[in-house]
Amino acid sequence: FVGSPKGGRGAAIMYSLLSSAKANGVEPFAWLRDLFTQLPYQRDGEAFAQAHQGAPVSSAELDELLPDRWLQANPACAWKIDEIRRAERKRYE
Repeated sequence: FVGSPKGGRGAAIMYSLLSSAKANGVEPFAWLRDLFTQLPYQRDGEAFAQAHQGAPVSSAELDELLPDRWLQANPACAWKIDEIRRAERKRYE
């Protein structure tokens, strides 16, 4: 249903990122936009060097980009759609 193994892998990565954001109460678009903006500036860091060598990334320098940590620094980007939907359902009851 994804067209190719490569397409499936890419879709799985995106679904995982979106699920992580939602599970941590983060508005996915805001987090992904910031994540994809900041990642290129991390290329000189230890985490990218580890990944480039094929080693597991053990560096903590990217931890601030994890959804739960990112939300602490960006509380205005909390995922509020569930609250909005509940309020809409109550309106129509």
